[in-house]
Amino acid sequence: MKSTITIIILFLLITNCRKETNRRTEYLTYYINSSIHTIKINNLENYTIEISPGKSHLNSYHVKGFQGDIPPVNLNMDTVEIIYNDTLSIKHPGSYTIRRDIRDPNSYVNEKKEGEYGPGYFHTYTFTNADFREADSIIN
Repeated sequence: MKSTITIIILFLLITNCRKETNRRTEYLTYYINSSIHTIKINNLENYTIEISPGKSHLNSYHVKGFQGDIPPVNLNMDTVEIIYNDTLSIKHPGSYTIRRDIRDPNSYVNEKKEGEYGPGYFHTYTFTNADFREADSIIN
């Protein structure tokens, strides 16, 4: 009887132990271009991405284990340049005030979702025609 109880306890312990090796935290930043203008995002340090009208771009990576939320990648940059149609360029920040700064977390829609392997943090920044008009009014 004692060995049967020991076997049951061992079975329960083994089946209820979850290995954390596959657990990870996902970080996804979506850039959506809902404007009629081609947009380039240049963070002046590492990369430039181009988004055609009606298209989007995804930056994603994951960290093994459980981590808290971190801001989208552009928030860590001193300056981010937004270029519209290869002709109009505006920097975030600049010597002007803009309605939405790509480096400001309040300019993003932020969500946390539980995924198959752990939590996921989703940050979405949507470019609009109003962003282009604002840049055009500041620069021109």
